[in-house]
Amino acid sequence: MATSEGYGERLAERLRLEQAPAIAMRVLRTADMAVTETRCDDPVLGLSGSIQRADAFFVNLTLRDYPNRVYWEDGRQVSVCDMRAGQASIHDLKRDPVALIDKPHHHLFFYLPRDALNAIADDANARRIGDLNYQPVGIDDTTISSLGTAILPALSHPEREPVVCRSRPLGARGPCCSDLWRDATSVTAGPGWACAVASETRQGNSQRQPRR
Repeated sequence: MATSEGYGERLAERLRLEQAPAIAMRVLRTADMAVTETRCDDPVLGLSGSIQRADAFFVNLTLRDYPNRVYWEDGRQVSVCDMRAGQASIHDLKRDPVALIDKPHHHLFFYLPRDALNAIADDANARRIGDLNYQPVGIDDTTISSLGTAILPALSHPEREPVVCRSRPLGARGPCCSDLWRDATSVTAGPGWACAVASETRQGNSQRQPRR
């Protein structure tokens, strides 16, 4: 399924998993956004594999407490922190994000390429984002948590894919993945979250501080 190392089977390989269910959709005929569920109850100790550098971001939703997460960017350790279930974190795929896998884990990885974010911003007549000035720690954010809750059933039971996860054009009537992606990329929360679409122009650059 996967055509990028940022989601699906190729992401599973870098986390040393046999499989990882994923949903991908084309945004405004420009680029793919995707979400992948990764889970392992008995991991092999080691570092996650490097992902091919790309102008894209991960938004990682933690679904199981992961204490003492050790994390590197560009080969340099940048943080050691506790990730609580329900918290999110941002990762820039231009910076070679790598983490120590040393305990059971369960995550959702939202793959957000810049081309897709730019397309959403242009469609909403909003300013495009620049680089994200994020901190490599957990952030409490109800939008991302709610988005994950909405998508999880479709990942577990693709034969019962709900309307909310069917690919439809941005702006079509009724809830769909495009609307959820738009909500997710509209979040402005502390150093790290940047507004990619219309709410950026409506709300400005107000920020919420991340909880450590």
